[in-house]
Formats: sequence, C-alpha cells, structure tokens
Amino acid sequence: MDPFGQTAFMNPSPRPKRRRQFGGPRRGFSMAPLSSLSASPVTPYSPHSTAWFRAPSSPHIHMQGMPDAYSHYPVHLAFTPPPFPSQQVYGAPSARFFQDHPVPQAIPEQWPTNTLHTVEQLPSPPQPDSKQKKRRRNRNQRSESAGQLIQASQDDEGSSSNAASATPKRSRNARHSSQSTRWAVESQSSEPYEEAPPAKRTPKSCSLLPLAVLVVLVIVVIFGSAGRLFKVISEEFPPGGAIVNHRGVPTPTKPTLRPQPVSSPRTECNSESCQWQSRYLHHKLNDSIPPCDDFYSHVCSNEWFQNADVSLQPYGYSASTSTMLGLWDMLKQQPADYRKTSFLSDASQFMQRCVPGSKKDTGWKVFRRILSDVGIDEWPYGDPLPDSAAHKLAAKAEKMLGFSTLVSMSLRERPTSHEIMLHVNSPPILLRIYKDAFPGKDIKAYGEFVFEVLSLWNPGGHDILPSVLEIMDLEERISIAASHSARSVPVLHVTLSIDTIRSYPHWNWQSYFQHFLDGNMGQHSSSKIALLDPVYFNHLSSILAHATARTLLNYVGYKLVVFLSPLLPSNKADFMVPLSYHHHLATGVSKRLEACMFLLERLYPIPTRALVWSHLLKKAPSLLSGELADELQNMEHLARNEMKQAATHTSWLTQEEASVAVQKIERMKLVLAPRNRDDALRQVHVALQTSDNVSFIEAVYNTQRSLRQKYWRSDDLSLFHEPVTATDSAFVPGFVYEPDRNELSVSPVTVDFIVGISRHPDAVSVPFFLGEVLRGMFSAMSIRGSTIDADGDLRHWWTSTTEDRFVERAKCLQDSFADETRRYIQEELRDKFVFMEENVQDGAVLRPLYNVHRWLTKNSGPTGPIPGQAKGLSPNKLFFINWASTFCEPEQPQGVARDRVHFKISVPPRTRLNVALSRFQPFSTVFKCPVGSEMNPTKGCSFW
Repeated sequence: MDPFGQTAFMNPSPRPKRRRQFGGPRRGFSMAPLSSLSASPVTPYSPHSTAWFRAPSSPHIHMQGMPDAYSHYPVHLAFTPPPFPSQQVYGAPSARFFQDHPVPQAIPEQWPTNTLHTVEQLPSPPQPDSKQKKRRRNRNQRSESAGQLIQASQDDEGSSSNAASATPKRSRNARHSSQSTRWAVESQSSEPYEEAPPAKRTPKSCSLLPLAVLVVLVIVVIFGSAGRLFKVISEEFPPGGAIVNHRGVPTPTKPTLRPQPVSSPRTECNSESCQWQSRYLHHKLNDSIPPCDDFYSHVCSNEWFQNADVSLQPYGYSASTSTMLGLWDMLKQQPADYRKTSFLSDASQFMQRCVPGSKKDTGWKVFRRILSDVGIDEWPYGDPLPDSAAHKLAAKAEKMLGFSTLVSMSLRERPTSHEIMLHVNSPPILLRIYKDAFPGKDIKAYGEFVFEVLSLWNPGGHDILPSVLEIMDLEERISIAASHSARSVPVLHVTLSIDTIRSYPHWNWQSYFQHFLDGNMGQHSSSKIALLDPVYFNHLSSILAHATARTLLNYVGYKLVVFLSPLLPSNKADFMVPLSYHHHLATGVSKRLEACMFLLERLYPIPTRALVWSHLLKKAPSLLSGELADELQNMEHLARNEMKQAATHTSWLTQEEASVAVQKIERMKLVLAPRNRDDALRQVHVALQTSDNVSFIEAVYNTQRSLRQKYWRSDDLSLFHEPVTATDSAFVPGFVYEPDRNELSVSPVTVDFIVGISRHPDAVSVPFFLGEVLRGMFSAMSIRGSTIDADGDLRHWWTSTTEDRFVERAKCLQDSFADETRRYIQEELRDKFVFMEENVQDGAVLRPLYNVHRWLTKNSGPTGPIPGQAKGLSPNKLFFINWASTFCEPEQPQGVARDRVHFKISVPPRTRLNVALSRFQPFSTVFKCPVGSEMNPTKGCSFW
C-alpha cells in the first residue's frame, strides 16, 4: 500500500467569526506561508504550529483511513483535527471554503433542499415525568363536554408548536443555527414542561362524554400528550416538504462546498465548474483510442484546436490567448494622451503604434543610423575584417540595446554577500525559435530565411551566400552546445575571475566583459562573473575556433535586425516578426500583436506584469482580498502540506535533511500579483519618448538606450526585472521559482484561466493551478534547491549519499522518458538526459496533486455527472483528463517531434504525459488498466 494512498489532512474545525489575522491586513497578493510568522523550529517528525491553529498536545496524530502500515507516522497538520472531548477547538482560517465546510460529524449550517433525513438521525423528544402524566390525566377527566375536550387538544397543540419553534439549544454543534430547523426538525427546547391552563368549562354533554373520555385515554396512553402526537407528525412531514425515508436513503456525510442548492447526484451537475467542464471537454475525447493504450491520444484529439472559442482550447494556449486579447481590447479603449505620464497611457500609445505597423521607409533610415551607432554601419560584410573589432562591437550593441549574440548577460545580486555580479548564460538561438514558430520547416527553409534577412540592405552588393552558410553553421554549433532554453537555473554557479578566462585573436573575453562592468558603481563586482551554463561556455572555445570576425559581426547585425523587426516597416519586415520573441502559444492572435506584447514586456518588465494583473483584477476583484483570494490560499495550503508530507516520508532524504526541506516549504512565499503594482503603473522611471513628430522605431530606440543605461549603473535591481529563464513572462502560463529568495511566482495568465473556470475554485481547478504550484515547491527540496538552506544561506545541505539516491531515482524516470522518446521519434537521442528536470517534476508532483484532489472531492459532497459527457467519467477520471489537457498541442508530423528533440525545444508531449501516468499506480486503478498494458507496464519506477 502506498504511503500517500490516503490524504494526509485532517478535517477542518468550525470557523469563528471572520476577522483579520494578527491585526494585519488581508493578503490577497502575497500568499506567504503563515507558519513563517512563528519563530519555533520545525522538525519533520514533530507536529508544528502555524498561524492558523495551535499544535496538538499529542506528538503523534493518527490519520483517519490511513493504512495500518503508515498509521504510526506523525502528521504535519495543515488544519485542526476533529475535537476530542478534552481538546479545545481552534478556529480555521477565515475563508469561504471552510465557512461552508464544517467537521463531517457535525450538522452543517444549511443542507441542500433535496437532502433527506432519517428518523434515526433525529434526537428523541423530552419525555414527561409521572407527576406530569397524572396532572394531565386528571385535567382531561374533568372535561365535561366535547367542546372542552376539543379546546384542550388545541391548547396542547399550540403548546407543542411553541416548544418546537423555540430557540434550540446548540448541544450537537455550536454552528447549528435556528435556520437549520427548516431542513431537519431535530432541535427541541430545553425548558421544563409547563402545564397548560385549565380549559374553560362548558355545559355538559352526557351523550358524548364517555366517547370523549375514551379518546383522551387512548391518546395519553399511546403518545403521552397531544404535543407528542403533533411532534411525530412534524417529524414525518417536516417544513420544506422533504418526507423522511424509513428505508434508509443515504444522507450525505459531507456538505457541499457552496451554500447554494446543487442538483441531486442522480441528475446532472449544474454548478459553475461542471458547466465549464462540460464546455471544455465537449467532443474532445477520442473514444476510439482506449485510455490504457495511449492516454495522450485519447485526450488530446484534433478537436481541441478546431473551435474558434479560445476559452475552449487547452490550458496553455487558452490562457495566453485570452490574456493578450483582453489586454489589447483594454489598451485600444484608452485614449492616446501624450501629456499623461502613467504607464497605462504609455502602453496604450506603444501598442496602438506597434500593432498596425509602419508603411513608411523612414524606418529603414533610422535602422541604418542604429547600425552606425553600434559601429557596424556597413553590415552585412562580405570582405574579411580585422580580428580585433568583433568583440568590442558586439559588447557595445548588447549593452546598449539588451539583446544577445554569443552569450546572454544580466545582473543579479548574490544571496549572502549582496554583491551585484554579472551573470552569463547561453543566448536565445534563432534557429530553435524558427523551428518552434514554423514546425515542419527544414534547415534549408531556415537558410532561405537568413538569406532574405541579409538581403534587405546590402549597400555594397556583396555575395552574401557565404555569410548565410557561416551563420547557419554557427547557430547549429551553438544549439548543440547550449542547454535547452526552458531549463531552470541553479543558485550555485561557476564563478570565474575575468583575468583567468582564455581569449582568442578575434574574440577577447577580458575586453568583452570589462565593457559591461565599466562605469558600474556601489556593490557591483568589477572582476568576477557567474556562469549559468558552464558546459556551454566551455564549448565556446571550439565554436570560436571555427568563426571569423566577419561571421561574428554579420551574426550581430542579423540578430539585431530580427530583434527590431516589429518596429521596422511591415511591408518588408513582417516575415521576421515571429522570431523576435520566444513563445508561440497564442492562437487566434496575430504574430505582430504577440510580438508587440513581448516587446512591451521587454522594455518594461515590472510595469507590464502589473498591467496584466490590473486587467485580471477588473474581472475578479475578489482576487485581491476576498473569497477568491481566500480559496486560492487554502488550496495552496493543502498543496504545501502535501509536499511537506512527501518530504517527511521520502527515503532519499535523511531526517535532518527532511527537516530542512519541510522548513523551506513552510517558509516559501507564494506571490501572485506584485506588491508595488500601483506604484509600477503610476511611476515609470523612463517614460516612452514618443510623439507624432518622432518615428516609432526612433522613440523605442531612445527609450531602450536610456533604460539600459540606468540598468547597468543601478544599485537597486528591484526597479528592474531581468528574466533569467525564457519562461519568466507575464504572458506565458507556469511558475518561476527563485531559489536564492525561496520565492514562488505564479503567472497571471494561469490565475486568469482559473478564474475562468469558476468564481469559487474547487477540485476542478487543482490540475491547472496546483500543478504549477507543486512544481515550484518540489524545486525547493530537489537538487535545484539543495544549495540554499531554509535560512537563505548558500550551502550544500545535501550529503553526497543523498545526491546519489536522488540522481538514481531521477535517472530511472529519465531512462523511461528517453526509451519512449526514442521509440516514438525512431531515432537515437544525442543527449538522453535533456529535459530531465521537467520530466522528474512531472513524476514527482502527481502524487501530492492527486491527494489534494481527492481531499477536496471527498469533502465537497456528491455531484452528478458532467452534462454532455459519459456518465462513467468519475471525478478521479476527470482529474487525470484535465491534467492531461495541460500537455495537449496541435497534431504535428512525427518529423516535427524529432526536430524539437534534436534542437532541444521540448520533449514530445505524448511521451511526457504517458510515461508520467504509466508510473503512477492510481491512474491504472482508476482506468482499470491491466498489468502489462502500455499505461500499466510490468516494470517501472516511481519517484517517491
């Protein structure tokens, strides 16, 4: 039995009145771990305290439903357990989810209108004592007429009704209010029984007296009182029309997540999430392919990209497209006012001039002036050049405009010393971007593209074909040497002194790096650099040995013209626009609109991200400080607790290392919107220098030069944001984990997608939102985070044995991915360990992700089938289908998958998904895959 087969969470306790925690403001943006407010240390084998509850007095809390083999494990509680008789109950966090989600054994505040209650669930009414019976019998015997008896019965009936409607004593559940009597008449008055006043005497009627006395005696003997009679009637026919079922119709043990009535489990689900799920999966599943044979092909059919509605496309494509289109609509409605200084006004002016493009040839004149400023005004070069010119001109162009040729440069502050150091990484490679933007195009087509770029301006009339071949050869060598673009960057880099780096006749590294360091002030290092991709940097020696100065300078001009292509006249430069940015996820969006969005973000990273969040908050204001923020925070807390459980139980960490991992996860700060969002929108350090009298390319060029000059001289890098990885973008779904700050940021387009599912996120949102969150949390305890401890200090807190155990598990999973990829593309892999980190993350997050889903599903009450879908789609099946949809891509020929692996763009999504799920036993159980099938192999390894 798997140790994580059962969820590791306790049921939440009833919440108190809503109030602000610790007297501070509600945090809708920065969902920092509340446990970090406690200064007490936490070890993985002892319960801990968070800001939401007190730690239990017992050192071990046994999980409900946990197999015996794991019942002795301690639990790091994310919520308080159900109260024991001697245990005080502490309130759960103030969130809508927990407000409507009490302890399962307690009566909820409000049951759905279709809920049936059995007699066994209702408490016994109070029984009259012997004296009360005797007084009642004597009073009834004194009645002398039928009118007296009828009046007495009416008095008893009124007394019983008053007792039933009195304020109930909250004995079974402190949260049970008087409104609950509408759905289940189970609360009785605790006041002592009071005898009704004697009835008024009326004339005797001897003919009816014996019969009336007999009727009264029968009532007293059988029911004890008329009130008891009417009480039983009220139990059988409670207010609201729900009739009791004596045959034991099962009553839901858990309330629904939302207070509004939901449909019966026997009918289709009509909640907001279910309606979205119905539209999202409408005619998408390919039932002709069994899920146990090829789950990717079963889920990711061609129908995903046939619908014009972008909200119904797969997660990655839908999230980027809807965000870009929504932001563009908002900016188009903003009036152009050059007198305003806000970023919203600048962004509106920028986009309204960039998207249409310029038809005037004056842009080419400005471009020639830019080449002259850089020092390559005679580009493209046909004749050989002096060797000493290449590195100086390349450094000048890169520092001035912020693009890269052989290496990518950025400034980052070291975690411990706070020294600002120059970080060197492998550059974006246009050959890779071309293969990603134009799948199916071969290397010959790329050569034609390079030839067309160099032919745009050839004042010398040189034969440019040799230069084209040289650029293609240079980029192929760079692509082979460089790591894949979407990789994560470790914290402990190879730090080198500039004086120790070997130089070449046509490329002097000392002079090249010194150009970036000259003029820097304050904490800037003047003699050292940090290598983010040391393997690539070591291969540069052989690359430079095959490149001449002419090749390098032509390559600088080639990358510069592609970099500026959105600003050039559209009638000649539009074919270059798709290569001016890295990501091509948006569908239904023009390439120029995409390029302009990414160019705006490249100029103003922080304000652009703040602008995207502002656009999102207009659609979902409760994301700032409301129910939506609370529910996302509670889902994050569930994920945090599951990852702590994984760290505690994993066998590749020692007890001391597991303690560090738990502390890192507890102290990790999850950031949604930036805290300085309003400041970033109101104040721009360098405004866009644009007006009707200045061409657009000239305005952007001048602005970029001013921004880069401030960037290289600044001591406060918080004013800038230099992305280290290509995935760090406000328009790309996913996450960014900063190991040196132990900070996890979720992309706004991911949150935008979650908001589109439902205003109240539930289990349906788990694969999309928590899939990104858990990947980031796993990074804190994996080999990537093994060089930063819980206090943020640079040190290896793993032993060599731990690293060997981790690598052994990672290699086992990677071997499975490599074998399946080799079989799919029918070609040997050049590097079998490429994309290993991403593949390991897929295998590692499935278990905690599935546990959170099951916990939410179990505690949300029964739901009916999804409208328009097969009734056999259980919530567990829908979880795997939704998670699989995050991998779906447009169908491509097999050769495209081969090229994407060859150029280190991505692993085939079919391989990535099927291998991860086939090594996860609950998937085989849910879909009943026989042992030996493709999705349930006899041999396999699991990360945990």
